[in-house]
Amino acid sequence: MRTTRRWTSTWTRAALFVAVAAAWVLLAPTSFGGQTSYVIVAGASMEPTLHQGDLVLARRAPSYEIDQIVTYHHPQVGPVIHRIIDRQGTHYTLQGDNNSWIDSYAPTGDEIVGQAWLVARRAGTLLMTLRTPSGLAVLSLLFGAVLVLTVGRNTVEKKTDEPAAPPETGRQSRPARPSDGAIFTLAILAVGSLLLAVAAFTQPTTETVPGEARFQHTGQFRYDAGAPASVYSGSSLETGDPVYDSLVPSFVVDFDYQFASADAAEVEGTVALTLEVSEPNGWSRSLPLQPETPFIGSQAHAQGIVDMVTIRRMISLLEGATSLDRDAYRVDVIAEVHLDGRVAGHVYQGSFEPRLPFALDDFQLYLRRGELPDGAESDPTTTVTEGFLAYPSIEPATLSILGAQLPVTTARAVSIFGLLLALGAGAAMIAPYLTARRRGEAARVLAEYDGLLVSVSEPPAAAGETIEVRAFADLARLSERTGRMILHAEDGRQHDFYLQDGDMTYHVRLEDSDPPVASEDSADGPSPDGSAETP
Repeated sequence: MRTTRRWTSTWTRAALFVAVAAAWVLLAPTSFGGQTSYVIVAGASMEPTLHQGDLVLARRAPSYEIDQIVTYHHPQVGPVIHRIIDRQGTHYTLQGDNNSWIDSYAPTGDEIVGQAWLVARRAGTLLMTLRTPSGLAVLSLLFGAVLVLTVGRNTVEKKTDEPAAPPETGRQSRPARPSDGAIFTLAILAVGSLLLAVAAFTQPTTETVPGEARFQHTGQFRYDAGAPASVYSGSSLETGDPVYDSLVPSFVVDFDYQFASADAAEVEGTVALTLEVSEPNGWSRSLPLQPETPFIGSQAHAQGIVDMVTIRRMISLLEGATSLDRDAYRVDVIAEVHLDGRVAGHVYQGSFEPRLPFALDDFQLYLRRGELPDGAESDPTTTVTEGFLAYPSIEPATLSILGAQLPVTTARAVSIFGLLLALGAGAAMIAPYLTARRRGEAARVLAEYDGLLVSVSEPPAAAGETIEVRAFADLARLSERTGRMILHAEDGRQHDFYLQDGDMTYHVRLEDSDPPVASEDSADGPSPDGSAETP
């Protein structure tokens, strides 16, 4: 086979192989180590954006934004594909475009399978068909055909060992013929590096992803006062006890605040205590227990005195003016914490307002206790609130290749190195052929048609008629058509090429433009001035 044709064929197969590999990297399902999930739309909740039977290809992302369509795994329902409408911390709120209600389950980023990347209309039915035994058989045949086309070698191509030319004949050596495997490997390296370069240089080296610094507010109330031992154990009112104001006219309320974060935090702020008396129709009155007091650091303390006489007087004035007679009123001690500072190096401003809830009837002030989902009573003296500070984070951009995250900068360097290596190896392979072409027509033929030639020491004996062929290209076409090799005999600058087909012998003679180079270790050779030496 002609050398250029062989190179072209090998590069074509290598390009097809790399294209198939690139398609596998992009489309390989997660069950086979890929990054793509295949989701078939099974309902009408995303109409008119998505229709039943559509095939959605979803790919994982470092983070997800509002208004993106994603697939997540619901613990009871299974895969659900809806649109993100809100985000609270690590949880996302979703809703179907065709739904009037919001999804009851808020998945975390780890529970999201991926963002909708490609949509193939009505392709879900086809995919279901391919999952049947007959469909799998068709896929297996197609895969086998791709392997044959990309990896299988051309069986028509033949390779024979070329006998070494004796030094005394001045026989011209042919360029070493690179193997098909070497050419195929070089082509894969070049095409693969080129595709990697396109992917890497069309992506920025950094990307902005939403970061978050999580923190926690903790507020704890306690109250105490001296009290008659006949009613209160230990002669003191303690947190959790009811306050009989006929026995305890006032008591002290303490509040402790704690700010905690896994990230570095520098905060300061103010803390205040307020007493609020209210009733269900909206009436309320407030009394300051401690004015705003500044603090520095992650902890703060506040203290105030609750005067039951003042509270009873406020309620008496209300009932006297309105003739209102309530069985109970709400009395809340409210802590107001305002923060300023930096969390994880970013500016943070926030507030925290826990309440110590009491109820007041005609005889006592007592804690109002809520009920937890499991039926237990909550602790009204302690409030814990978690929050997060969202901020943009600049991180190195990556390319996802079969589950591996390759930094874009590394991908660029690898692609450039691969291209340079392929270029250098290709130049090393081609250089002998270019050098041979400059030595004349015969040298060009030896380099170009190496796969069709067999070197012989003597011209073959003519069995019948000998036909002189005008151009070697015609002889090469006869060789490829008949499947016979061309015999090559060399005598100095003269090269004879023979093709035997039955009783016919086809012959072409070519000459080199440069004189042959004799071996340096030959006993006889040309003298420096061009004349022959005699012993």
